Formats: sequence, structure tokens, C-alpha cells
Amino acid sequence: MKKSLLVGALLVAPLAHTAPNIELQKKNSFLAISAFECAVVSPNDIESERLFKLGYTTGKDFLHFVQTDTNLYQKTLKSQVPMLWNLMGGPTPDFILGLVYADRQHEIYKEFSPDNEIWKSKKQKIYQARNCALLSKP
Repeated sequence: MKKSLLVGALLVAPLAHTAPNIELQKKNSFLAISAFECAVVSPNDIESERLFKLGYTTGKDFLHFVQTDTNLYQKTLKSQVPMLWNLMGGPTPDFILGLVYADRQHEIYKEFSPDNEIWKSKKQKIYQARNCALLSKP
């Protein structure tokens, strides 16, 4: 009797571990993109660096998950993360993260104004609207 309970517990344990990891990686996929966007519009260099590092580390965690749990990613998470992740590829995680950052920077700069005061105001509005100051590692 005890032996069958142990086998049952061992079979269920990996499933219990997998679900939270999926949710964490789903959050990481969104957080990395948001942090990169916020890094572009941050009000100062210190905040920009903080947000860039946040995007980089969470993005790297997410890509590590994708590379190590490819089947799980394909079956359960691929359709739940921002499409951008599924469009990017490359030889290394750093290369992919560079592409993601460049894409987010390109999107933000579609709002660019050559007038420095107008551009500063637009960046501030984006930063506030996206609650960038609140972003942190889960």
C-alpha cells in the first residue's frame, strides 16, 4: 500500500512543479517586453539601466525555459506569450534579446518628435501609462 502511494506521489510531483513554472515563464515573457519598452522611455539613465537589466534577466530566464523545455513550451505556452517571441530567432539568447529590444525601441520611436520638449512629454506619458516605475522581478 505504501509503495503504491509513493509511486503515485512521484508521478504527481512533476505536474505540480510544472504548472507554477509555466505561469512564471508566461509572466517573464510579458515582463521582459514591458521592461524593454519602459527602458526606452524612462526619465533618466539610472532607471533606464534598471529596466533594461530587468528585461534582459527575465527575457534570458524565459528563453532558457523555452530552450530547455521545448516540448512543454510548444504544447502549453507558445500561444499564451506575446507573438513577438515566436517571431524572433537567432544563434544565442543575447542575440534574440537584442532583436526584441530593437523591435520595442522601433515601436516606441514611431511616436518620435524632433521637438525635444514634445518628445520628452510623450516619453513621460508612455512611462506613466505603462506603470513602468512599478515593474520588478516577480
